Amino acid sequence: MAVCPADQASRGETKHAFSGRFSRIGLDIGSARIKMVQLTRDYNRICLHQYGVYPTPENCIEGGKIIDPVAVSEVLQEIRHKHLCHKNRVNLCLNSQNVILRPVTLPPLDPPDTARAMRWEAEKHLLIPVEQAVSDYTLIDKRVVDQKTVCEYVLAAVPKAIVNSYSAVLVKAGLYPEAIETAPFTLLRSLRLTGTNTFQAEPGALAIINIGAQSAELLIFAQGGYRFYRNLNLGVEKFSEETPPKLARQIAQSLEYYAYETKYPEKQCRALLLCGGGSLIAGLDTFLEQELSLRTEQYNPLASLALPASKQPVTACRAGEDGSLYVIALGLALRGWIR
Repeated sequence: MAVCPADQASRGETKHAFSGRFSRIGLDIGSARIKMVQLTRDYNRICLHQYGVYPTPENCIEGGKIIDPVAVSEVLQEIRHKHLCHKNRVNLCLNSQNVILRPVTLPPLDPPDTARAMRWEAEKHLLIPVEQAVSDYTLIDKRVVDQKTVCEYVLAAVPKAIVNSYSAVLVKAGLYPEAIETAPFTLLRSLRLTGTNTFQAEPGALAIINIGAQSAELLIFAQGGYRFYRNLNLGVEKFSEETPPKLARQIAQSLEYYAYETKYPEKQCRALLLCGGGSLIAGLDTFLEQELSLRTEQYNPLASLALPASKQPVTACRAGEDGSLYVIALGLALRGWIR
């Protein structure tokens, strides 16, 4: 299992790396909804095979931690029995409230030296002994800054107890955890497949925000590559009239930090994509566009995916209405298919 993906593409590349007719099951267990996606190949097209969204039992997940594993496992069993998925292997995303993500910049090093440096970074940032955590890292860019070549990584770490609790729930439901990932790279994988089509010809960076029940995740990407990520402590569970202005301020502060504190050439974001349960709130896209002076659109990753030739077009599944809920689950299903 991996906390960070090992199938990252180099910047600007999107490669299809089919490794079988059916993908793993992408499973996004949120505090309000559980989403699942499985994909299939049909004449070298990526097609939807199975997908669905189910309510998470009330008060079963708080702050990304499973409070009632029996209830969650029962819902997962229901999903498994209702959907005719290929095998039972699952890619899972951990809630970012439990994950420490840190950008790390190093000079070019041999793999053993890189591993030692990352362990030191993990010890520095974790509030628990490093032996009690699962950590991983991925190279996101190699570039020249101030006439020096640097390697930029993202380090991810999460307590073993959290990983084990999610794994145990999956196993109890008859599912096998193939990989456990973090949100920014699952978002990025979805966007590499479908999300930049609308803006492909335009220069600059794009931002996407996944608004969940208890928190939101903001990712900035450019040329198909990771640039910046921040977890925002705002969700729709306690939505009020004050929430949209607070959300707009936190997004604006994050964009400003990215523009002035990072050294990427794409300083300004040209558009903001909304996904997750919060993206379905009426008028939120218009409000954020006005407050941020930034083109804002809802992102539905299922809209551009084909259905296998053997299946009739889906109308009743509401792919056009709630497709924005599936961004994380889709990115998980794409692991191993898009690099």
